[in-house]
Amino acid sequence: MCEALHVPGATALEDLDDTFWRLADQGYARFLQAFAWVLPYRARLPEWTQTLAVSKTIQTVLKTRGLARDTLAVVLAQLAAQGPLAAPVADFQTRILLHLEHQAAKLPAGATWLASSDIIESVFGHYKAFTARGPLKEVGRLVLLIPAFLCELTAPVIREAMASVRTIDVERWVHMHLGPSMLARRRRALRPAMKTA
Repeated sequence: MCEALHVPGATALEDLDDTFWRLADQGYARFLQAFAWVLPYRARLPEWTQTLAVSKTIQTVLKTRGLARDTLAVVLAQLAAQGPLAAPVADFQTRILLHLEHQAAKLPAGATWLASSDIIESVFGHYKAFTARGPLKEVGRLVLLIPAFLCELTAPVIREAMASVRTIDVERWVHMHLGPSMLARRRRALRPAMKTA
């Protein structure tokens, strides 16, 4: 195609035209090789797009705000902006909203519960990344860092935490709930036997 641009004369344009259509036909043939299976579903794609939009909207609200008794109102407000839906999508949305309403009705008034494990997975991902730097892979006293992954650490927050929790209380909690660390247990197990008189 580039050669046709450099050749002077009237035939250059004709060659360019022929080259363009030949390449377009090759591109279309490659497109069909990859996506021909989608063509029979072309009429249903708008419905699938709407279904995905409804699902994504509900999922986003539940992941960011949790599940509470007022969640349904928030979801409905978000979904109203999407406009009219195809009949199968409207039916799908109705079934999902009924299920959401049923689940939210089980919650105590004023309570908000996690609706997704994403937050927990993220917290433990942060914990795992933090503890990966250490030599021992265990759930030990560093588990007390988990609340730090859930909030923004500012100087006043750190000051309040250090002023309100005594070190001895933390040590007692660790001893009562976690016991000795893996390293302490290893040292105890490998310590030479003490001679008793």
